[in-house]
Amino acid sequence: MAKTDWAIVMGVSKYPALGDLDGAERDASEFRDWLLTAAGVPKSHVSPIVTSDFHPPVPESEFEAKPTPEHAEKAFDRLWKLAKTSAARGDGLRLGRRLYVYLAGHGFEPKDDGPVLLTANASREQPGYHVAGKLYAEHFLRSGCFEEVLLFMDTCRERCDQAPLRRPPFAPSVNPQAVTDGRFFHGFATRWSLRTREKPLPPDGLPGGIFTRTLLTGLKGAARKPGSEHQVTAHSLKNYLINRMRDLLTPEERKDPDVQEWPEVHIAPDAEDRDFVLVEVEPVLFPVIVHFAPGDKGKRVEVQRGGDFKVVERTRVRALEWRIDLAPDTYQLVIPDPLRMVLLKVSGLEEHHVYP
Repeated sequence: MAKTDWAIVMGVSKYPALGDLDGAERDASEFRDWLLTAAGVPKSHVSPIVTSDFHPPVPESEFEAKPTPEHAEKAFDRLWKLAKTSAARGDGLRLGRRLYVYLAGHGFEPKDDGPVLLTANASREQPGYHVAGKLYAEHFLRSGCFEEVLLFMDTCRERCDQAPLRRPPFAPSVNPQAVTDGRFFHGFATRWSLRTREKPLPPDGLPGGIFTRTLLTGLKGAARKPGSEHQVTAHSLKNYLINRMRDLLTPEERKDPDVQEWPEVHIAPDAEDRDFVLVEVEPVLFPVIVHFAPGDKGKRVEVQRGGDFKVVERTRVRALEWRIDLAPDTYQLVIPDPLRMVLLKVSGLEEHHVYP
């Protein structure tokens, strides 16, 4: 079914008037790579728009900086024209099963229409140069072009009520059946009026958005539905993002009121978990390193799964480090004599170290 999916991916990292970002283009490129591999979207159906497509050289003035809103609008316009051509043939506006929209860079939220991505030519005096991702996502869902629309935005949502909202240039088109049956997933890196966060991330130490890193780790298998080895669903991904994104923050960052710990996620209210499968994945395991004290040598150790207390790993301590691979879940490490229990949450976002 992915052969009928489409995607628009935009990552802006160079902003002459707002300050550059380190990870936005890399995040967009990694999401595009996931679309082409794990998600199976045809390459001809993916429209990537990133800073390096237009630079170097980087212009000194924001008025010459690219990409601009027009570059995104051209990609969305392509889809709308294909839908209108289909309708002219008598086949309706439907283009396929799913549309992915991924936007990363500086952003804000003008009112109540969701965050927008500022393009390279934007400034604080001219925030009207932006892409209103939520409005485009809603247009293509309500018009019936796609059965499902997945929108992911790794942008800030600082309040900016005075900014004019750049709406999609399409005449409104509402398909009542699509409004009733259409399914959506809207994932925003932060909540309204707050800023998102990018930082050097494991394992390579390169900068990236903590929302995108959590999102891709979840889509690659860490956010599997409980009880399923292969399915990442809308609800399981939502729970993973909300519960795990903060794992990439240090204790000091979590105390900072300017650093957002939780994303905002919305799912179609009638999209039942068992039906809204986002991706099928292979079982995935992540490394865990248990560090023992010298006095633990010779003792028995078990790792029990948190939900049903099933023993998934056991050993007798012979070395001070025990390396095991575990699927994303909650576990407890148990040393019976004397009884010690340590809670372990495997998120897949980093290498886990346990000190019982």
